[in-house]
Amino acid sequence: MSDVELLLLADIDRTFCIDTIINLKPPTNEPLRLIPPILDIADCGIDELSARPAIRVNEVDPTYPLTHYYVSSSHNTYLLSRQLVGKSTAESYRHILQRHGRCVEIDAWPAKRPADGPATCEEEEPTVTHGYTLSKSIPFRSVCRAINGAVDNDSWPVMISVECHVDLKGQEDMVRIMKEEFGEKLVNDKLENVDDERVCPADIMGRILCMIEYYPPPNPDDDTSSSSSDSDSEASQTPPEIQPAKITTSLASLGFYARSLKPHHPTWISTPSIFTPPSHPRHILINISEAKIHSYPLQSLWTHGLHHLRRVFPKGTRIRSSNMDIIRCWRNGSHVVSVNWQEYDRGMQVNEAMFVGTDGWVLKPSLDAPKRRVRMSLRVVGVSDLPGEELGKHLYARVQLFHAAGDQKVKTKSVKPTEYSNGVVGVMWDQTFEFEVEWDELAFVRLLVMEDEFGKDDKVAVFVHGLVIFVRDGDLGDCWI
Repeated sequence: MSDVELLLLADIDRTFCIDTIINLKPPTNEPLRLIPPILDIADCGIDELSARPAIRVNEVDPTYPLTHYYVSSSHNTYLLSRQLVGKSTAESYRHILQRHGRCVEIDAWPAKRPADGPATCEEEEPTVTHGYTLSKSIPFRSVCRAINGAVDNDSWPVMISVECHVDLKGQEDMVRIMKEEFGEKLVNDKLENVDDERVCPADIMGRILCMIEYYPPPNPDDDTSSSSSDSDSEASQTPPEIQPAKITTSLASLGFYARSLKPHHPTWISTPSIFTPPSHPRHILINISEAKIHSYPLQSLWTHGLHHLRRVFPKGTRIRSSNMDIIRCWRNGSHVVSVNWQEYDRGMQVNEAMFVGTDGWVLKPSLDAPKRRVRMSLRVVGVSDLPGEELGKHLYARVQLFHAAGDQKVKTKSVKPTEYSNGVVGVMWDQTFEFEVEWDELAFVRLLVMEDEFGKDDKVAVFVHGLVIFVRDGDLGDCWI
């Protein structure tokens, strides 16, 4: 990396820094700054409490088929802010991959290139941009170089969702660039000695998979005519005209394990799948928007997701880079739920909670697990080490439970912060709330510290994690956050 690239990456890391990893790996040289009332009720001293992780992360088995995992995914990865006018940079790919995002997106568009022959310089090669917006384009090659630099031999597989707006000649440039920049990391065809029905992350560690668009051949059984006549006319017996290829064979081969299909007919979700060899490639990935996915039955979506990967992307109206309800997408079995990392809202907070401390791949829960009722008691004690500017304001804590049966929320009383004798500013609430729900492996708890103001209340701090944080030896137990 050049000095300019290093400075830009460092600036991005500072701007979009999220310190959730300290909940798993507390800093060893920075003891907690706690207010005395919290220390009085703690079950240990400050040194032990400072070293105690607030969360636990289970090791992920890499030997299950790809369809058994959720994958941390980024939408419009090249953008640093809003969708229509946001700044673009290749260093955003490095930043997200280093935070264990495992699926990034490339929107490839043509650049000025020779009428005949391949591109001869970077200015003639394809670019990456958000089409038909004011977003600045960046070279396709620089994006590939950034991705390659963030993928090590022991990295969990990285997926690239390639949205191709380039003509056939330009696609050959794309293939050449990816092979030059990714080298042996690029999966460019069927892997040798790998069971095609049980491809798993362990088979492709340190490798890069591409999602490449797939356009099914015309089906002569589909009635696409506007005519209501049942007569055997000449037109009805004429085979469908063969359309020119939209994706070159060489680019399609890069998507051997993820042929990306945007469905236009509801039969895609049928069981057994209609997308099977020899009529279609084996590895069809369904690429569908959040606006369409929730119109299908939950159980059908989950079952279909056991056989085909599925990516869900945000609807086009999210121009401020807000995020969808990603838990809802995980509940229907969608594997790759694309998140706008530019906005640290509820969606991004939950995504961070799901994947923090992992390598960006997490096993999906089993729907066959026995159902049981659990009671969770949450004691909201207080908050320490607030900035001095919070003195004189009123703060409260909001507790939210995101659950399959419906979200629940409660809040504490509002209390003014106090500066204690040890110089630490904090608040004591010491209120207990109970939730009794059916056990849900995809339930999340969010704690928010809020300023109680006239109008919209501002956030001071946030913590989100899965309900599994409270599990001890199969049962719910205590947890200090």
